[in-house]
Amino acid sequence: MKKIIYICVCLILINLFLRRTEYIQIDYYNIIKIHVFFLSITIIAQKLHKYFSQKTNTSVLHFLSINIGRIILSIIFLWPIIFSENLLKKQILINFIIAYFAYLLFESIIQNQKSKISK
Repeated sequence: MKKIIYICVCLILINLFLRRTEYIQIDYYNIIKIHVFFLSITIIAQKLHKYFSQKTNTSVLHFLSINIGRIILSIIFLWPIIFSENLLKKQILINFIIAYFAYLLFESIIQNQKSKISK
């Protein structure tokens, strides 16, 4: 869990640096809000993954449902942004998608390391 928090802080700093260099024009509030959302769903997903891993009769559908739940929560999170009149809506959505895949990448790397250690 410490690794996820460090990754979250690094991704926030990278995003804020890009904002500072005026590469993106999203306000700081939206950047922090997106990363806090990702951090929270990542921690919840890891806790659920650990819970289902400890059970003896879990199927692959349990782990698939975690990711489907994450996607549904992301759509709910993006719903107000998608239907808003914000001029920077496209940048916010692109930033969200890039950050989403960055979190998924780092989470899969961490999960892969954990599975190698437990073998």
